[in-house]
Amino acid sequence: MDRRTYVLNAVKLLRGKLFIMKGYLSVVWWNTSLSPPKSSKRNLASQDKKECIAVILQRLMDMDYDFICLGEVSIEDIIYIANYLNLKKTEYNYAIGAQKQDRLYFDTAILYKKNHQLIKYNNDDCQFATMGLGSRNLKIFERYEFIHSEFGSLLSFYLSHWPSQLQDNSLNTATISSRLRYEIEKDLENNKEIIMMGDYNVEPFSDEMVHHLQSSRDRDIVLKKPNIFYNPCWKFLPLNTESKVKGTYNYRNGNFHTWCVIDQILISSSFLKNQWAFDDNLTSILDIESMLSSIDRVFTNPSDHWPLSSLIHRIS
Repeated sequence: MDRRTYVLNAVKLLRGKLFIMKGYLSVVWWNTSLSPPKSSKRNLASQDKKECIAVILQRLMDMDYDFICLGEVSIEDIIYIANYLNLKKTEYNYAIGAQKQDRLYFDTAILYKKNHQLIKYNNDDCQFATMGLGSRNLKIFERYEFIHSEFGSLLSFYLSHWPSQLQDNSLNTATISSRLRYEIEKDLENNKEIIMMGDYNVEPFSDEMVHHLQSSRDRDIVLKKPNIFYNPCWKFLPLNTESKVKGTYNYRNGNFHTWCVIDQILISSSFLKNQWAFDDNLTSILDIESMLSSIDRVFTNPSDHWPLSSLIHRIS
């Protein structure tokens, strides 16, 4: 089956809803902006905003994604969403990494299909990693592990939310990215299938993404050097000026450009070979307004970030 056929068979548009066909690992990353990881901004989202987020998540569930990974959420946000969607009566469950560790607020969670097995760390849904830098503590990652029900493969998800670049956080970001790479080496040595995603607050070409995390836009290099991660989000640069959504984040006060690609999904080299066939065309920025066009309500994106979607075909 050639790549064009992969694309044509990957998704079906049926009665205004998008359904993902079997044989694909399907993931979404979305910074919801419900509860930024600061004590002064936690749990302050309005009822309308939380409801809008929940309606969009319902549509993503209708689209049959395996893993819907969320940023800038609190435990209270996820409980509200679970109750609003009556999640117990659906195919989905949730894993929460939105916990306070000392003075740090972790802010991720995953809605996942119940047929996938979550591997817990002690009593936690994920593994937390922090480190000190001078008088500060830094969040390194939240690591979730699942056994995929259909393929039987062990999947490691590293979710990140790096410091904002609105202030000079270059030293913090460089430290975090280098330490994250160090931690991931353990999984690479064990030939695990790894997906990194998050709001990195830097673009794909930054030193932190390329040199510190060791990622590439060149799949041939990744296949030759399997310790390097493949970053398909380079394809959003240069951005298509004909598209309404021209990146994952719109910073209107930018000096040189307003649209940025700071939300990214990176995959280990294992997804480019053997049982997997990765097609760049199946990684996309989701246009929420278009996705919800069949709903009889007026929607604008309730977050300042747009979600990223990726489908990876399993060929055996």
